[in-house]
Amino acid sequence: MKDSEKYKLTYKFGRFDSPLNGARGLYFANIVRWKIQTFFKLFEKREKFSLEIVRETEKLNSEKDYFCLLGHGTILFNLNGVRGIVDPVFGDIPFYKRYTPCPYSPDELGKIDIVLITHSHYDHLDIPSLKKINAEKIFVPLKTFKYLKKIFGRSKVEEMTWFDKVEYKGVDITFLPSKHWNKRGIFDKNTALWGSFAVKSEKFCLYFAGDTAYSYHFSDIGKEFDIDYAFLPIGAYKPDYVMKHNHMNPDEALKAFLDLKAKNFIPIHYGVFKLSDEPISEPEKRIKNISEKFSGKFLFPLIGEVLTEI
Repeated sequence: MKDSEKYKLTYKFGRFDSPLNGARGLYFANIVRWKIQTFFKLFEKREKFSLEIVRETEKLNSEKDYFCLLGHGTILFNLNGVRGIVDPVFGDIPFYKRYTPCPYSPDELGKIDIVLITHSHYDHLDIPSLKKINAEKIFVPLKTFKYLKKIFGRSKVEEMTWFDKVEYKGVDITFLPSKHWNKRGIFDKNTALWGSFAVKSEKFCLYFAGDTAYSYHFSDIGKEFDIDYAFLPIGAYKPDYVMKHNHMNPDEALKAFLDLKAKNFIPIHYGVFKLSDEPISEPEKRIKNISEKFSGKFLFPLIGEVLTEI
């Protein structure tokens, strides 16, 4: 997998490119067409919606293996005694307000050992949220430290490229490909890498897909890892002619899950920020309809629910 041309990364003139570069499909004409179509929607009344949340503060310090969805792509987990958090975003982000609040304050989460950042889009790399976490290590894609150097020392932030693996207190962390891209400012497109993570202990393997379009990488990852829990994004997919290059709809997420051959599917990346044109409530309805044909394979924990019996 690592040496395949399908995963070849190039870094020229300060930018990453790959067959899994989702920005290749973001044609200027399509972007203009979408922005024109959505201009008048700016004046529409905001839809009233929130995912159901619970607060189980007493369980957050459990010594058992667990995971807890905090909304969008933010996932708290405890594996082999290592407490980690993926893509922490606790509040609003530039230009977007939350529909579903984060169920816990950063102080309530307690000591975090590691932070995993899949890519540096604002809904995944949120500087104000990171400032509130005193983690021992922050694992980020290659060339992402430049966004963090004003608040963290170099020793705390470890950059990873695709297929890099590190061991942290008995847990293996592998940075893997995804079909996406990267951008925070006007001129920094793909100046940092993007990807996904597999986190593995002796008992469990968790796969955090980050943001991604459906592609061949899921099948290849499924051949390399015996995944117990796959956290797969299901939202931000309309209009299809723009979003299909970087995000999955629920049907594509199902295909990704089957390719991964994972034991359990946990949907993420929906119901918190309205990043695209589908109604904020639609992804949840679609994935629950799909799940009816796959008894026992789909898990729908409430936001804030601590699942300790994994």
